[in-house]
Amino acid sequence: GATTQGLVDAASDTSSSMEEMASAMRAVDTTAAKTAELSTRVVESSESGVDKVRQTIEGMHAIRDATDAAERVIRALGERTQEIGAILDVIDDVGDETTLLALNAAIIAAQAGDHGRAFSVVADEIKELADRVLSSTKEISNVIRSVQSEATNAVGAVEAGSASVAVGVDVAAEAGLSLEAISRAARESGQHIARIADAVREQTAAAAWVSELMDRVRGGVDEIRAAGEDQERGNEIVFRSAVSMRDIATQVRRPPGGPSRGSARHRE
Repeated sequence: GATTQGLVDAASDTSSSMEEMASAMRAVDTTAAKTAELSTRVVESSESGVDKVRQTIEGMHAIRDATDAAERVIRALGERTQEIGAILDVIDDVGDETTLLALNAAIIAAQAGDHGRAFSVVADEIKELADRVLSSTKEISNVIRSVQSEATNAVGAVEAGSASVAVGVDVAAEAGLSLEAISRAARESGQHIARIADAVREQTAAAAWVSELMDRVRGGVDEIRAAGEDQERGNEIVFRSAVSMRDIATQVRRPPGGPSRGSARHRE
């Protein structure tokens, strides 16, 4: 009876413990499933980030190509302005020589007196034309110098922009590599978490099965205890019957009034 009760208590305690463990495993299973879902989202976000960085790198490459083309155009423009400046220098020289020739013509016309007055007028016109040419070439030269200066500044700005774009491309490439590494790590982590979730799910099912088995064991022990109690009651009845039979047998062997022949034959 005490052993059977101990088995009942042990089975009950074990069943309760297994039920608590199964409940805890179910909670862990839910947490693992949510963690796996979050890991999947992290993988998707990191892969999306990798795509965005890749698009950014492609865009920055296009910007660098455009800045290189602009730099080439500006450099070509600077070279053309240098050529225009050389032509203006020639025009300046021609204007200076024309002015000298006009001055010499004016001097010769003055020496010729009245016969050179008409030529003197022509010399003055030539000198005036040469002065206008010199003035125009000086204005053009100033404009060309301004264009050359702006072209030089533009080339410097484009070079700086190209260098910044190159640095941005390198940084974006490094960011892309980092995101790819993060994506790989997230995928691996997701795979491990999925395996953990599967293992936890199996353990949860096993714990529930063990808990069910322990309930069956407890029911079996209850049946055993009940059967034991019935057996004890049967044994007590048998014992009482045996005692009664013994008393009856004793009375039969020793009837009241002493032994007789009939009783002797009865005992036989």
